[in-house]
Amino acid sequence: MLKFFARFFAALFRREVVAPRSTSPPTPPARPPSTPPPPQAPPPHRTARQIQDELTALVQEAGAWVVFEPNTQATRELLVQRVFDLLLARWQAGDLRGNKPEQAFFVRCDATTMTQDDLDNGRLICLVGFAILRPAEFEIVRIGWTTADGDP
Repeated sequence: MLKFFARFFAALFRREVVAPRSTSPPTPPARPPSTPPPPQAPPPHRTARQIQDELTALVQEAGAWVVFEPNTQATRELLVQRVFDLLLARWQAGDLRGNKPEQAFFVRCDATTMTQDDLDNGRLICLVGFAILRPAEFEIVRIGWTTADGDP
């Protein structure tokens, strides 16, 4: 028996041993490299609440800069314009319902959304409404920031 192993290892080290080949055909690759990848699945369905939460977070981020500004009419007008532009883009992307932007959303940040106490303490309050399910049926969100005029 020892002679058998000695010859086997001697042949192995001289590379005379050939590994047995499989009798089955080779397995093809999972996908030929010339075919395009399969199409991606459509995005998952989002609920109205998820869209509302997403839009609310976007509006809060769009107005984050007001904490460094004084609570003036010019600041409020610039904030309204930036939030309007953001919601207009989302309306054009199809997230909001309505034939016109006025039916899809509104942005208010003026004397009707803030009291004199809010203005004195540097609170800037913005009222944003968006129609997620039907035109002119607004989900209204009240978002506030403390501006540079207010106490931290």
